[in-house]
Amino acid sequence: MTEFARGLSEFIDRTTYHREEFLIIRRGKTIAVLSPAPSAVRVSDLRETLSNLPKLDDDDITAFESDLSTDRAENNAPVIDH
Repeated sequence: MTEFARGLSEFIDRTTYHREEFLIIRRGKTIAVLSPAPSAVRVSDLRETLSNLPKLDDDDITAFESDLSTDRAENNAPVIDH
C-alpha cells in the first residue's frame, strides 16, 4: 500500500497509457484493483460497430426470442410490446 501511495501518479499513467492493471494489497489481502476503464464507442462510430457484428440466422433469432421470454418469465420482467 505504501508503494502505491508514493507512486500513485505513475500507476495511473501506466494504467491509462499501457493498459496495465494493479492489485492494491493491504496486510496481505487484495482490497482493490486499479484497472483501465473500458474503451468507449463514439456515437459517430456506432453504425460501423453494429454493422461489424455477426449476423443472426432465423434459428438464432428464434432461440434468442425464446431465451428472452424464459428470462422475463423467471424474473417477472415486464414485456413491452411494440
